[in-house]
Order: sequence, then C-alpha cells, then structure tokens
Amino acid sequence: MIAIVEESEPDAGGDVAGAGPAAETGASMEIHRPRPWRGWREFLKEYGIIVLGVLTALALEQAVDALRWAHEIGDARQALGREITYNVKALKLIGVQDACMGQRLDALRRWAEGAGPRPDGVIRRPIYYTLETSAWDVANSGQVVAHFPLDQKLRFAQLYASFENERDTIAQERDAWQNIAAIAGEPKLDDGDRRELRHAIGLARTIGPRRRGNAIFLLSESPHLAVDGPGPAFDRGPAADPAGFCRSVASAPGRR
Repeated sequence: MIAIVEESEPDAGGDVAGAGPAAETGASMEIHRPRPWRGWREFLKEYGIIVLGVLTALALEQAVDALRWAHEIGDARQALGREITYNVKALKLIGVQDACMGQRLDALRRWAEGAGPRPDGVIRRPIYYTLETSAWDVANSGQVVAHFPLDQKLRFAQLYASFENERDTIAQERDAWQNIAAIAGEPKLDDGDRRELRHAIGLARTIGPRRRGNAIFLLSESPHLAVDGPGPAFDRGPAADPAGFCRSVASAPGRR
C-alpha cells in the first residue's frame, strides 16, 4: 500500500527554515547610536582636537604659500636687479659722450650764427640706448611686488619711476640731435635752415642737463638694488661705439 503525505504550506509571514539573510550571515547588522557627551570636559576635549586639526592644516597651507612666494620674490628680484644693471651701464655709456656733445653743439652754434666754420666731416649724432623696464612691468602687473617688503617695494617703485622719466628725456634728446644732424647734413643752409638749426641746438642744450641730472640720481641709487648682469651690446666702431662720437669730434678740424 502506498502512503500519501500532505505537504503543508509555510506561513505567509515567516521564512522557511535555513533560508534568508539571517540564515546566511548568522547575525544581524549592529547600529551604533552617537554617544552623548559626559560633561563639559569631554566636549571641550573633542572641540580642542577639531580646532587643533583645522589650525594645523591652515598653518601648513600658509607655510607652503610662504615658500612659493619666497621663490617668486627671489626670481623677480634677480630679474629686476639685472635689468637695473643694464640701465646703469647704458647710462654710463651715454655719459661718455657728454663732454663731446657740448663741444659739437658749440661748433654747430657758431656755424649756425655765421661766426665759425662748418664742422668738418659727417655730422653724427651721439649714441643713445633705450632704458629697459619690462621686468618691472611684468613683476608689477602681477602679485609678486605686493609681497615685497614695504621699504624694498618703495625703493624699486621710485627707481623705476626715475628710469621711465630718464627714458623719455633720452628720447627727446635723441630727437633733437636727429634734427641737428639732418639740418647740418645739408650741403648749403639758408636763413630759415640756420634758425631751425639754432632752435634744435637750444633744445638739445636744454634737455641734456636734465638727462645728466637724472643720471646722477640713478647711478647713486641703483647699486643698492642691482644684480650683476650684461650691459648694452655693440660692435666697436665709429657707428656703434659711443666713444667713437668723441673721436669724430676731436678729429674734425672744421671748414667754412
């Protein structure tokens, strides 16, 4: 005889034995609830740990920032110092011609007034160099100069303001001498040419002392901020060497 066994259905609300997450993991998840502080002492202790961590992070950030700016300031200081040295050497080269400029202007003035012969040879103008301010312009356009010490920042600003003023003065003096050379280079002058020549000579005589006065200040203040570097490059010769201007003046006997 065959026995018939009826299968009972599991309860709707329960799990089959041996199945489900609980049976697989063997334990349920444990959730920790925050523990309340036990008095002000424990609160201040945890608060101090948080504050100390924040302050330490800020201090490290400031230290890294300070090192970065120290590097930036050092690079800018080197670039500015070399540019100052270039300008100083340029001013000294221009100054080599000062005495000869006066002699040539005296001779040209006598000729323009009809009181002396026309200076012999080609009427050359002195050699001028344009002063550089590009390093200062770049450094000052960013934030580097703002991190300089105040006294150093003021000295650089004053010095470069004088360089810019001197650069403008040199440009004016160069223009005056270009007019002198152009007029005096004509084979024959009429009365209008002579008046224009006298005017250009007077302008050069007015601008020259101003340039020399600025140069005295710049040459005295620059060594404190200069860093050794190159000066203007030129090929030795009468057309490029400032001393060549003086040699041409000394060798010209003059003629009517």
